[in-house]
Amino acid sequence: MSATHCIVVGGGPGGLYAGHLLKRAGISYEILEASDRVGGRVITREHNGDRFDIGAQVYHSSYTHCLALMRELGLEKRQVPVDTTAHYRMQGGRAWIQGSAPWMPGLGARGNLELWRYLVKHILFGRRLPLHRIEEVLPGDEMSVASHYPGDGESLFSQFLMPLLCAAMNVSSTDNTSMQHLQHIFRITAFTKMYSFDDGNIVLWNELAKGLKIGRNSYVAKLLFESERGCGVSSAGARSARGGEVV
Repeated sequence: MSATHCIVVGGGPGGLYAGHLLKRAGISYEILEASDRVGGRVITREHNGDRFDIGAQVYHSSYTHCLALMRELGLEKRQVPVDTTAHYRMQGGRAWIQGSAPWMPGLGARGNLELWRYLVKHILFGRRLPLHRIEEVLPGDEMSVASHYPGDGESLFSQFLMPLLCAAMNVSSTDNTSMQHLQHIFRITAFTKMYSFDDGNIVLWNELAKGLKIGRNSYVAKLLFESERGCGVSSAGARSARGGEVV
């Protein structure tokens, strides 16, 4: 990169890591974050002495860059394995408890058969795709989960598990999640280990932010362009900042 100064919009995980890489490369930069905190949707809250995470609840063992960053920052000894049972309440008040493979009691016999039919066809014998990058568009990417599993009102697999996975892992509905992405979701949730921190998942991003140049409460209202190339930003208060690159 030939830019003499780079402006990073947003102090979430992506923005912080971009700033980290720029700093490591010796490139001038600044991170502009609209709020007074960093971490984006990674939020740790406390209530009545209990600590819980909102947004990103765990780090999966497939998050190789996050795990490498933890080691770089000396946080690997503070990692805590997450091995627990999740409790949900279905519409109508019935409690539904998530079991672990190979059997989920809450799904019932029919739901478990559907689950394993999917795992055998798409996970065990299906084409193995990279977990965290898109290399090509496959036929499954053109079909939504809702169109493939319309549901008949009886199966908990299609009526509950599918919408739950799409909402929790994709922050979306079955209408807006492709079958290809569902395969990624299943592989991540079913076949990876999970980690967190006793002090909450925000620990990683707070530690990373300590060595970075961050402008908090810097709301970016508009991107500035010259010859169709991002060259700066302007804030709601008419303050502007310019740089060779905007990311």
